Amino acid sequence: MNFEGIVGHNYPINAVRPYDSSKVDRIYVPNSPDKISLNGVLDKYLDKNTIAAIIQTNPEITRMLAVNGVPLNINVEGFKKHVYNHSVDTKNTAIGIYNNLPAHIKNQANLKNIADGAVLHDLGKILIPENILTKTNKLNPKEEQIMHLHSSLSYELLKNQGIDSNVLDIVKYHHQNPAHIGYPAMPESQKMDINSQIVALADKYSALREKRSYKRQMSETEALNILQNEMAKGVSPEVYNALYSYATSMKQNTTNMNLIYRYLERKNVVPQKQNTTFYA
Repeated sequence: MNFEGIVGHNYPINAVRPYDSSKVDRIYVPNSPDKISLNGVLDKYLDKNTIAAIIQTNPEITRMLAVNGVPLNINVEGFKKHVYNHSVDTKNTAIGIYNNLPAHIKNQANLKNIADGAVLHDLGKILIPENILTKTNKLNPKEEQIMHLHSSLSYELLKNQGIDSNVLDIVKYHHQNPAHIGYPAMPESQKMDINSQIVALADKYSALREKRSYKRQMSETEALNILQNEMAKGVSPEVYNALYSYATSMKQNTTNMNLIYRYLERKNVVPQKQNTTFYA
């Protein structure tokens, strides 16, 4: 299953959108311009000069791009258009998983590291060519190799920014699993902790639930059925069960809200969806 690609809609920065299962797309819920973004840990990097300065201090980034024949192009607007919404949704989903963990597992997790790792995990896509991010059919082997760079590029962009080492591991290995079947290669001696498992599963769930250039949007049930296979790769059943609880509760909440909206519409009252803030 290819979990890469892009969201096929242009959502502005600082927007947080909940799922609306009754529609093909998401509800647009902008943050008020006079409020601090809930996603400031990511927003501060979405500046071309900031990224350029980071690249200057880390030659490994230009080396990786050159070896793979990728021209250096800092595509901030492309990231905002194609990746930002997914980053925010992955964070919200990861927090939802954390909130639904049993206490003895939750005690092993770190909520701040989970939230930061989730919202930053795809920062490296700011350097991936847009024609690869937006390709509407299967990537060829060379394009897939370039796409797979994004995890390591995210890590290299962030590793000298004073970020917690556990967050860096989450970012670098969000396409890995406890069975070490993924990318980039993880040392055999290194175990994938509960924080990384949560973000990796949240990332996949978000990707499956979104409409992307190469696939349709899947339902909660379809996505959950596919992700059951992650337990065979070593993902903790408690993490999957927490995702299941979160996803099904969100579906029920959406159903309840739709019933309320229909009732209000019958009373000739327009529902104020734009004031609904979603933060798991």
